[in-house]
Amino acid sequence: MQSKKKSWSNGPENITQTARPDTCTNCFQHNFQHIVTNKAICDERGGIVVKLFIFILTVHSNFIQRNTLRHTWLSASKNNTSDVRYVFLLGKSMDEAMNRKTIAEAAIFNDIIMEDFTDSYQNLTHKTIMGLKYVSNYCKQAKYVLKTDDDMWINIPALQHSLQIFGQRLQAALGGYCIFNAIPNRDKTSKWYASYSSYPGPHYPGFCSGTGYVTSSNVIQKIFEISKHVPFFHLEDVYMSLCAKKLGIKLIGIPGFYAPLDRNNMCFMKSNSCITAHHVPRIYLEKIWNAKC
Repeated sequence: MQSKKKSWSNGPENITQTARPDTCTNCFQHNFQHIVTNKAICDERGGIVVKLFIFILTVHSNFIQRNTLRHTWLSASKNNTSDVRYVFLLGKSMDEAMNRKTIAEAAIFNDIIMEDFTDSYQNLTHKTIMGLKYVSNYCKQAKYVLKTDDDMWINIPALQHSLQIFGQRLQAALGGYCIFNAIPNRDKTSKWYASYSSYPGPHYPGFCSGTGYVTSSNVIQKIFEISKHVPFFHLEDVYMSLCAKKLGIKLIGIPGFYAPLDRNNMCFMKSNSCITAHHVPRIYLEKIWNAKC
């Protein structure tokens, strides 16, 4: 039987049998439909200028986790009225009851956007592109943009302090905990598996961990535009680096990103030495937030 030629444009559901090319022409069209759109999150009210916009990758079932973030480190946004704004990003669940529950949550908090691609680990790149698109369409006035996940501790004051130091360089760079010598994982049982057809090269370009990276709105808009010409790759932080490489955008390692969780020292977690920490249980998010330092 003759094999069918498949496209890279729609991600893992259409993976080609030939090696992924480095570039393409309008092959990656992120043209999914919105299920929930909150266009007004970055509206500037009362003369308040949006300095930092945060988009957070989450999953439908993590309602309690989202609420924990809302009343801990995301409270810096003052319910999306301060100079810090945020949004949770979701695709479409295969469970319609879960979709309805999340849509109801979005109506209460006005801090969720959803598109109709399948919500899965293999589609994290689509979630990230959705965030880039949101910034480009509705939040381009934000000075800086942070991408992160819902299992993170983010020390907003420490991040703001760091932006005073690295902000100018981030006008043409991505910053965070950056890895410069990674090779593709060829173990089919691994969460990070990359086949030779999906990524034929022996090394990834340098990339900043998707647990948290920061840049300027200017860079976000440029990466969103170039992404249309960069074939899909399922590891979103690597995909961002592939786009950045096309643009000549550099990576900056910023101290404090991907700091270890110190379960015995909540004040370290609130210090300028810790900007982001990964896999922080809800109980520790509460402990860090309530610590008197």
